[in-house]
Amino acid sequence: FFNDTATTEIYTLSLHDALPIYVGQEATKFEHQLLDRATRWNPNPDWIPRGPADGRRFFLILFSGHRRFEDLASYIWWQSNLIPICVDVAIHPEFGNVLEIGLWRSLIHARRVAGGHAGPPCETYSLARWLEIEDSIYPRPLRSCEQPWGLDGRTLRETRQWMMGNILMWRALFLLFTIYAYGGSFTLEHPKGCGGKDNKWTIWDSSFIKQLMLAGDIKLWAILQGPLGQPFAKPTNLLAARLERLGAAIYEGYNKRWRPTTKLGGHEGSQWKTARAKAYPPALCRILAQQHIAFAEQQIGEGTTQEPEGLEQALDALANSYDPYWLEARGTKMCSDYNFGKIPEDSVVT
Repeated sequence: FFNDTATTEIYTLSLHDALPIYVGQEATKFEHQLLDRATRWNPNPDWIPRGPADGRRFFLILFSGHRRFEDLASYIWWQSNLIPICVDVAIHPEFGNVLEIGLWRSLIHARRVAGGHAGPPCETYSLARWLEIEDSIYPRPLRSCEQPWGLDGRTLRETRQWMMGNILMWRALFLLFTIYAYGGSFTLEHPKGCGGKDNKWTIWDSSFIKQLMLAGDIKLWAILQGPLGQPFAKPTNLLAARLERLGAAIYEGYNKRWRPTTKLGGHEGSQWKTARAKAYPPALCRILAQQHIAFAEQQIGEGTTQEPEGLEQALDALANSYDPYWLEARGTKMCSDYNFGKIPEDSVVT
């Protein structure tokens, strides 16, 4: 079934290998059902979540990559009493694994998480996959508007890749929405899409995102990272909850004289040309931190809760790789950095 035309190698499917196909097909069916429901959803305007608990409060940064000087965690730490938690396998293989969310879910349920940010791996969603490369069919699209959660007829390697891309995205959305449900703010960053043009699907075309945007305090901002310090434009979308001034703050922070000096996009050898753009420019990190902090400072504590067991061990493990002078560190944020064979049983269906 998986015929890799580049090597003419036929992969033999085991039951475990067939699981992503079934999940992708079921997710696609569910996606199309939700698209219709999303347009008819009316959020409850009277719903007010309970305030945060007294005591230490935290800020979750999912897929943070290695710590860098003037990254988002730096500004959260410098400018507030919030404790940033950077969750990435580049920092720690166990506590940095977003597939293991039990501790973070407990921390959110304890009303100790003031906000969160996530930039899930984008290589399986990238529009760059639709670019034609001379003498090569790879990399090729893994998603379309008809099959947004994974195309049929892909090699086993490609299928495992889009499956992991799905799981990591679902995990990020689950944690961010849980933060929102417990009264916190969140931001989700991913490359700007094209609105489904020419059958090209990105996460911004998903039913879940469209339904979330019907809530009055969740907005989608289209920005450029270039005027904030990148040498390339890098069009980006930010989905933000409870950060009313985020868009205005970003636009105010633009360098009005900025012009691109480097073209970004496509593939070069075995690497994506976009790899060097993983790290956010410091100006964007500063603005994101300031907006999240401003919201958190408005919240009034309500009662006390107990911090989950194992939190201190996780904090120690995730703090060990902070190197403020490692300016070029980008971290590992690709789907291949996660072990498909060790996915928790509850990762596929939440």
